[in-house]
Amino acid sequence: MEKKAADTMASSARGSGRKRAEQSVEISGVKLSHPNRVLYSEQGITKRELAEYYVQVADWILPHVQGRPLTLVRCPGGQQAQCFYQRNAESGIPRAIRRFPLCAGKSVKPAMVIDSLGGLIALVQMGVLEIHTWGSTAKRIERPDRTIFDLDPAPELPWRIVRRATGHLRDLLADLG
Repeated sequence: MEKKAADTMASSARGSGRKRAEQSVEISGVKLSHPNRVLYSEQGITKRELAEYYVQVADWILPHVQGRPLTLVRCPGGQQAQCFYQRNAESGIPRAIRRFPLCAGKSVKPAMVIDSLGGLIALVQMGVLEIHTWGSTAKRIERPDRTIFDLDPAPELPWRIVRRATGHLRDLLADLG
């Protein structure tokens, strides 16, 4: 009977270790808590899957986000839960996200900047579903070097109308050189 009890306890300990392991995982040096939390309910995409996707596309996405102040849409409970915008770095921001002092009138508020894959994965840890970059870099905040035209049509708008609008925009920009 003692042997059976010891086997049961050992099995229980192994099981709880497995459960703890599922509660966090490390990806690119960042601890990802609740990796199985579904962030995009319609597609069933989990926090871990989003982080793994960013690992795969890092070479393409990082040149567009590195060194730029960020405005984020955070949905810690997933897309179906409450979401909010965040622009300033608050306490609890992972170390992989650099703080950048930003003057706002007479006060200075810390903005967020990422410089690495670890920073990108830290955004996933925070439940970030949208990453909006500024048109300037943190090094040259007063000298924007990028303009983004965000065509974000209503879902009921026919795709042909969106295509026509992008064509008009392209032609206007070509006329401006």
